[in-house]
Amino acid sequence: MTQTDGDADDHGETGRTCGGDGGRFSRRAVLKTGAAAAGGLIFGSGFASADTGTDAIPTRLREKFDRVIDVVEAGADDTGSESIVDVLEGLRDDDRLQNGTLLYFPPGRYHVDRQFRMTGFDLFGMYGNDATLVPADYHSFGDNKHKLFRLGVSYNPGDRLFVENFAVDQTAEDTGARVLDVAVADRLEVRDIDVQGKHDSGAWGPGRFVVTDPDGTGVVERFTAVDGGEYSANAPHDKLWRGPSGIICNTYNEGRMTFRNCELGGFPDNGLYAAGTNGQIRVWRGTYRNSNGANVRVGGPNSEIIGVDVVVDRNWEETEAQRGIRVEKTNDVDVKDCYVRIAADTPNSHAISVQWDVEKAFLGGNTVVVDSPVFNHGICLASRTGDVTVYQTSVEHNGPGGAAFYIDGEGTDDESAMLAQVTVTGSAGHKWNRAGIYNKRNNVEFRAVDVDQTGSSKRRALENFGDDCMVYACDFTARQHPLIDTAADTWVENSTFHSADDRQGIRLTDSTEGVYLKNNEIENDVKDEGCSGLKMVGNSFF
Repeated sequence: MTQTDGDADDHGETGRTCGGDGGRFSRRAVLKTGAAAAGGLIFGSGFASADTGTDAIPTRLREKFDRVIDVVEAGADDTGSESIVDVLEGLRDDDRLQNGTLLYFPPGRYHVDRQFRMTGFDLFGMYGNDATLVPADYHSFGDNKHKLFRLGVSYNPGDRLFVENFAVDQTAEDTGARVLDVAVADRLEVRDIDVQGKHDSGAWGPGRFVVTDPDGTGVVERFTAVDGGEYSANAPHDKLWRGPSGIICNTYNEGRMTFRNCELGGFPDNGLYAAGTNGQIRVWRGTYRNSNGANVRVGGPNSEIIGVDVVVDRNWEETEAQRGIRVEKTNDVDVKDCYVRIAADTPNSHAISVQWDVEKAFLGGNTVVVDSPVFNHGICLASRTGDVTVYQTSVEHNGPGGAAFYIDGEGTDDESAMLAQVTVTGSAGHKWNRAGIYNKRNNVEFRAVDVDQTGSSKRRALENFGDDCMVYACDFTARQHPLIDTAADTWVENSTFHSADDRQGIRLTDSTEGVYLKNNEIENDVKDEGCSGLKMVGNSFF
């Protein structure tokens, strides 16, 4: 049969709703081959007959398949009383789940008490019509694997997989299983999976997805697990390091994976963990809350995080860090148009972290709010990263201390960064770190950066330790000295420095050298404590 051209994730917008008018097919005469098999199969036409109820399957999905099996007509219990795994394994073992088959789950509840595994397939799917999967609790799970559907493995992946429209009821005590563990060479599409209830078994988190072919693509769209998970130490399955992650895409992923409009609550070991992959990762929109480690953790070549909301506003006793967005192990990454708020009392929970093994990063159009009552930075650039650009980004920092921007460096020319059209506001204090922007990196350009930090008598706008930096067309306001520079060869031009406590606008120390101040407006002159080679041209003082 003919497959629609294009990447898997290019078909998402046509599939925003499941069923409804957009999901029904015209009741034209359906050619029956005369060999309709038991279990609701219709061969040859690519459509199932209307009297099976499978007309609820959206046309865009149904037309991909040669046959549809209604699992209830095949013998599966739809009341949640008996496990459906025996029926599914019977279909598989009798070769009735041959290539081109879609399993249809009518309205009902479907109990799963052990893993159903199928590998090496070419074109397989499952569609639920008001269908709820009901995992067995930890103590009743039959095979100790705690996975519902394992579809493909790295050494024998499937190809062309479509799974849509299932609720997963894990509200019972000690319940929580990996709903989908998927390895597909190409064309992985999972949509509208709603995991209900806290994952409190301590076992594997709800989703793992990898594309094993470097040219393959996959999309996971509207996968939600808003109730999060429990630490393994507090659960019967105390075998994981900290506990489950929400969604994993790391080892063995070689292709391009897109996560669109997903929503995860607090998990003990990262929310979306899509790092350690050789394939591109794209995270588009979605909401991520209160996970330990990081809420969105991404690596892989040419990766993207776009339009994502991250909120950290609660923690629990075992929490060590709750970073908002963490990027790592990539040659190039874009983080754009995201909103990150850090409000929990967990230290080391910085809003956006660019790790040392990132060669290039662009952060644009982001909004960061730090309301945490403990020490946390807004945006952190680790030492040894490559070129990092932050553009049209705002950080509101209201914590007791910490920097809106913490820019680390090792004093090498390989590191560089630019902040352009950036604003820093808020009532941050001076504990642990006193500067709105704290820079230890050489070759950093600050262009059209506005900083207003007046929440503490010791608060500064920019504290610079990096050589060969530029401050151009900036507006710095602070209670103490807006700019403190202890580096070499800083160029400062067309900028304004205002101290709310009537201090000098710029302070230069005895370790500062080669500073050039040109056409600036500086309150109360420059406090020069022994800068060597200072040059000043065209400045005005107020």
